Amino acid sequence: MEALIITRFLALVAFFVCVIGLGLHLRTLMALPYIREVAPARGKVWPGVAYAFTLGMAPWKEESGRLHPFLYFRGVVFHAGIFAALFVLVVSPWLPGLAWLRYVLVFLVGVGLLAGLIGVLLRLFGERERALSTLDDLASVILVTLFLASAFSALLNLDWLPVFYVVSSLMLIYIPFSKIRHLIYFFFSRFFFGVRFGWRGILEWSKVHLGRAG
Repeated sequence: MEALIITRFLALVAFFVCVIGLGLHLRTLMALPYIREVAPARGKVWPGVAYAFTLGMAPWKEESGRLHPFLYFRGVVFHAGIFAALFVLVVSPWLPGLAWLRYVLVFLVGVGLLAGLIGVLLRLFGERERALSTLDDLASVILVTLFLASAFSALLNLDWLPVFYVVSSLMLIYIPFSKIRHLIYFFFSRFFFGVRFGWRGILEWSKVHLGRAG
């Protein structure tokens, strides 16, 4: 019980370290000058933003997704598992009472863990992936995969909760200093992609000339 309390407190401290670190990055992003469009608007901005966060991420809309569907869906499953594991971390004090929801989480975290292990193997043994990977790339995917593994173990056996908290703490502290912080850059990049897409009327042009949106 003492180990559980200490490691839970450690995870809480790590969470605040993570939030502060990401907040500093966010402040840096917000301080950057915004380059406005100088050309007159040819379309509406918000449909472009909606497209960027929905159909714009569909595999058939991205060249990488069309050419490498397995890797695309591995990434989707991996990130779904991460979100499920983060949910487990948030509700971990109440895990014993979650009943059937634990089975859903076991499945989501389990398939996410499998996708994470595939990602680690690709980074280590995939010729192209290994050539492109930095030490941070490898450390990030290994640490997140360990996070998924510890969440999966804690869901199956609550005695693993202290281990889950320790691994979670390491990951949370590492996030602001690693490529994992792309979790805040992602929303900026998709938003401004959508703004430009909508402003330049690309969706309207596509409907007229290609008979489809996007």
